[in-house]
Amino acid sequence: MRRKAFDPPLCPSGGAAQEDAEIFAIVGAQEDGVAAYLDRSVKMDDEARALVAPLSPANIYRVAVPCAEQGCAHFEGGACQIAIRLTEQFAPRLAELPRCAIRPACRWWRQEGAEACTRCPEVATTPVAPCDADMIVAGEAGGGTKS
Repeated sequence: MRRKAFDPPLCPSGGAAQEDAEIFAIVGAQEDGVAAYLDRSVKMDDEARALVAPLSPANIYRVAVPCAEQGCAHFEGGACQIAIRLTEQFAPRLAELPRCAIRPACRWWRQEGAEACTRCPEVATTPVAPCDADMIVAGEAGGGTKS
């Protein structure tokens, strides 16, 4: 599925367990270790989960879900704090924007623009071996929606 600029905002670091989750990239799939982006997002389903077992889909897939805005522990002051910390903690990984099926609706793109997109390929929702910068970007909230 290709997204449009008028679509509701999507979180590019969503939970793979959410019913409406869409896979838009594969973590570390390119030679240089960055994410490879799909031409079109695909619905997260049992088959996609089985392909990566026994790992968690969050270790392998980048998944987009509807942005929960105020219902998310990372949304403060009208902005996604992960997007802000991402641009502060990581240097741009790419000189050019990657092709991305969700960009027009992506919360990070809408908020931080190319600054987020050139860093996005470095992100794993749940890194297998997180570095210090990963932990700072994730923040103390730990992710997810507020309960």
